[in-house]
Amino acid sequence: MCPPKKGLKTSVAEFTRPEALLDDLLAERASLRKQEACSCSACMTTAQEQSNTNLTAAVEDWALTQINVEDTRVQTLNDEMQRLQALQSYNVVGVEGVDSIARLVQMSTSIFNMPLAVVSLVDLRRLWFLSSTGFGDLREIPRKDTLCSHAVCNVQDILIVPDCSTDFRFKDLFTVTGEPHLRFYAGAAITTPEGYNIGNFCVLDVKPHPEGLTDVQIQILKDMAKTTMQLLVDRKYQHDMETTQKPLLANTAHELLTPLSGLSLSLSVLQDDESVRNSLDEGQQEMLSLAMSCSTLLTRICRTMMDQVRKSSPETTTSTTTLEADNDNNQAVGQLVKTSDLIASLNQVRLASSGQGS
Repeated sequence: MCPPKKGLKTSVAEFTRPEALLDDLLAERASLRKQEACSCSACMTTAQEQSNTNLTAAVEDWALTQINVEDTRVQTLNDEMQRLQALQSYNVVGVEGVDSIARLVQMSTSIFNMPLAVVSLVDLRRLWFLSSTGFGDLREIPRKDTLCSHAVCNVQDILIVPDCSTDFRFKDLFTVTGEPHLRFYAGAAITTPEGYNIGNFCVLDVKPHPEGLTDVQIQILKDMAKTTMQLLVDRKYQHDMETTQKPLLANTAHELLTPLSGLSLSLSVLQDDESVRNSLDEGQQEMLSLAMSCSTLLTRICRTMMDQVRKSSPETTTSTTTLEADNDNNQAVGQLVKTSDLIASLNQVRLASSGQGS
């Protein structure tokens, strides 16, 4: 008998490189094809049983073995690879609950008058319950042929099963034959802005609902799935801001402070030099005053940005403090320049310009 698959990773979160994820998917496909070619009695018997029930031979965990061809979107290996990468980019696989989504899930049980609801993420080889109600401490189940695996491949982006126990695709699932003895299922796909279905917003019941859902209920379920996706997008944006964009802004602000300090000093010297002021007409003096104001405003903006980053990200306090100390040192060096020397240099430039003009 062929040995069972061992050591397979269950989550896309376990991969740090897309190449490793692709290798894993390809290795599973190769392993299963090797198993299909095995001539041992156990494998031959399994293949025969599958053939007798019109099932395909052994397939990957992400491939569906029993489908309704009219409403199922075929998922290729490349499709699955891109979908998993999209899921991984939101950094929620393995996270135990998001408050805003948990409240939405709890609300759905009242709206649909059903005891069970869940936001499931369709991971590599498991379903991860990001938030749920009615499932106790259950956080994940194997992915293979689950209701939610079918839902993410539905062409309508919603799957409604009035009675799981009579549906050929689901009647033998352990969640149907055993606890919690699911009967009714409705799951709307959670679709990323790029178009990948990474999970489902589901409402379920332990009793059949032959009538299914009304058009209004279907729209509400789809809207809840869209709201969930938007909450995940907002969460990702906030995470990106905290980890990459805010430090980048702080560093940029610091880099700007050094030339701004030199600019402010030069403008101050010009404004304080009586000979320079006397050589400027009223319009030119207003322009000099405006340049001083703009320089002061830009400096204040840069310092405010650095302060905000330091307050919102305690871990960056050391780095921003160091940056500020460096900037203070630069300003101190600038102050060592003799004002008289600087005025003399500026006057030389002014005289040279006047000479060219004549």
